[in-house]
This record gives sequence, structure tokens and C-alpha cells, in this order.
Amino acid sequence: MQKPKLTSLLSRRHSRISYLASLAFVACLAALPQPQPEPRKYQVIETVAPDGFRSPAVLEFPEGDGPFPGVVALHWGMGGQTAAVMERMVNIERAPSRELVRRGYAVLTSDYRHASHINKEIDDTIAAYEYLRNHPRVIKDKVALCGTSHGAVCAIYAGMRISPACIVAEEGATDLAYRYQKVYELVAANKGPLEGNLKLDKELWDELASRLGGTPAEVPEAYQRASAMAHAAEIKSPILIVTGDGEYLPHALQMYAALLKAKKDCDFAFFHDAPHGFWWSRRKIAALAGVDEKIFAFLDKHLKN
Repeated sequence: MQKPKLTSLLSRRHSRISYLASLAFVACLAALPQPQPEPRKYQVIETVAPDGFRSPAVLEFPEGDGPFPGVVALHWGMGGQTAAVMERMVNIERAPSRELVRRGYAVLTSDYRHASHINKEIDDTIAAYEYLRNHPRVIKDKVALCGTSHGAVCAIYAGMRISPACIVAEEGATDLAYRYQKVYELVAANKGPLEGNLKLDKELWDELASRLGGTPAEVPEAYQRASAMAHAAEIKSPILIVTGDGEYLPHALQMYAALLKAKKDCDFAFFHDAPHGFWWSRRKIAALAGVDEKIFAFLDKHLKN
């Protein structure tokens, strides 16, 4: 049998020594103090609506004593979340509250009742606004409402009853008849059992149809009266309508047209190829040039000047 060459043995021994040395180096590094990410500083609180209903929310402040301008951040989805879910919302890497706090805003990321409690979620939104504006570290007359999807609807309706410093509304369903039609188009196209968000959407819109007395085809006036765009003249604050070019674009265009007709202080921000809820979720935010610049220029104008 041929003996292994000395160079081969040395090579193997060298490889083994190198491997063990690498392990030792890694172990030494692990033993050294490692830089830790800065912990999030926040407080989980509850806001209380006039009827006593409590909604979980997360309160965050920039460094320093303040007082600071404030933003009530209203999430997308139908509401009715737990405190644990709200806490997870602010801890995701792309949470909008991170950027808001970094730019010097006190932020209350707030929940609201499920949308099936029609109009009650507006009471919860106003309760969140009152909580933040009355906090001693917040400038009382410099608080905005900033909502996405159903959170945007809550912000718009709340802005008909109170006067926040400004409102940012991203992709809210402000035309109920149009949204009803889109939901039922998806239901009709569904081949299997209804699940997930589509099931919840159908249940919500069935409930809405029951409360309004029928479908949009049966009672169109009822849907028009219940839609936010029909009440643009009642909005008391400067408002920025934000949208991508998906199914919520018609809502945004009609809402903006209604605001212009009512001679309201309003602005419009359109971003091509933006997924629904892009600012809240921060999805594709790096590719959507100008999103943060537009939104923060609006907030800074009304909250910091």
C-alpha cells in the first residue's frame, strides 16, 4: 500500500489546525462584549372612549424632555387588536413610529374597535388624540392624525369632529359603494371556501349592508351619505391624501376632488407601483422615491413651524 506523502499529511494537519484556530477565534469574539441594538423606549397604555371602552396603544418619545409635536398613528386593518399585537407593531424593523420618533415626534400608535362597531372606532380615535394632546410632554396644538387603510378612514371621520393640526390619510376606503363592489368581485372570483381577510371583509360588508338597508344597487343614497367623500366640507384640518395606483386610487382621487370642491386646505401624493399600505408597512419604501420626503414635509409644515 502506498504511504501518504509528507506534504499531504502536513496539509491535512494544517487544515485541522486552521479549523481549530478559527473556532477558538470565534469563541473569543463571542466572549467579548458585543454591541447591542438600542432598546426601544416605549410605554403600553390604554385610551378610554366616552362609553368607557379601552383601546391598547403604544406611546413613544424622542430623546429629551420636550415638549414635542405629536402624531397619532392609526394602523391598517379592522381594529380590535390586543396590547401584545400593538407592541409587536412598533417593534417590527419597518414600523413607521421608528421614523417618526427619529424625526422628533411623540407618537401614539393606537388601536380602535373593530370596524363592525360602526362609528365607535371614531370615538376611539378621538380618545387617542385627546390622550396625546393632553400629555405634558406634547405640544397641545401640534398633534396630527396619521392613518392607513381603515386607519385613514378613522382619521378622516375624526377630522370632521375635532381639529387636529393636520391629517395624513393613506389609501382609505372613502367611497363605500365602490369598496363594496370590489369586495364582492373578489368573493365571486374565489373558487374555494372563504378564508382570512376575504372572509372577514365579506362579514364586515354584509353587516354594513344590513345597517344601511341593502346593497349599493338597492340603496345608493345611503352609501353615498355614509361615505367620507360626501362629507369633505366638514373636515376642519389641512389634509394630505396619499395613494398608490392600485384599487384605492379611485377613492383617493374622488376624496381629493371633493376636498378641492369644498375649498379645503389639501394636498395629494401619488406613488406609482406602490403596494397597499406602503407607508405604514414600509414595503418597497426605498424604491418609492419621495414618499417620506412628501409626508414629512407636510407634517413638519403643520407641526413644527
